Amino acid sequence: DDLEYEVGTAIAKEAIAGDANYFAGICINLLRNPRWGRAQETYGEDPYLTAQIGGAFIKGFQGDTDTYKAIATAKHFLGNNSEQNRHNGSSNIDERDLHEYYTRAFKDVVEDYNVGAVMTSYNAVNGVPMSVNKPIVTDLLRETWGFDGFVMTDWGSYDTADSIRSVCAGTNLLTPGSKKHFRMILKAVKRNEISKAALQHSVKQIVKVLVRCI
Repeated sequence: DDLEYEVGTAIAKEAIAGDANYFAGICINLLRNPRWGRAQETYGEDPYLTAQIGGAFIKGFQGDTDTYKAIATAKHFLGNNSEQNRHNGSSNIDERDLHEYYTRAFKDVVEDYNVGAVMTSYNAVNGVPMSVNKPIVTDLLRETWGFDGFVMTDWGSYDTADSIRSVCAGTNLLTPGSKKHFRMILKAVKRNEISKAALQHSVKQIVKVLVRCI
């Protein structure tokens, strides 16, 4: 833990020195397949160990207080088990395994280490793409665990998940974003497909985290 804390601190110092305050990691997705493309970035398949080591990095990177200078991102939320067909596959997980195993590390880094951002995975869980999965993104992550940062998609997730449904589900930032999706969301607000409250919430969560880095 101490070594990982020092690693997080060192990377944060380099980032801030380079006028950057956001880090699109760490990967606390559980390692279920050694051929997975991000296997070398993970901490293994034990959720407790993953949370302890990953949490130490987050604490080192973000600092020990709520007013931090750099933001870490816990990814890939959730059940990113396969490299093959990772954009379109579904991880079908029963309720007990979902809560006792797959969500454990994410729950711990939210509750114990105050991670600033969470990145949704490409894959669906039980047939529902993660960025549109309101029961997990909003009900579990925010309301049950008390997460108060911003939720972002993995790069280009809106190619397989609906952008409008993502915003309504509580996903705050669609990456990398485009004028096309900006216009799509703006039209959806005018048609009342996205409430102004949902849009304001997304902006608020992003700004709330970023101002801590000023």
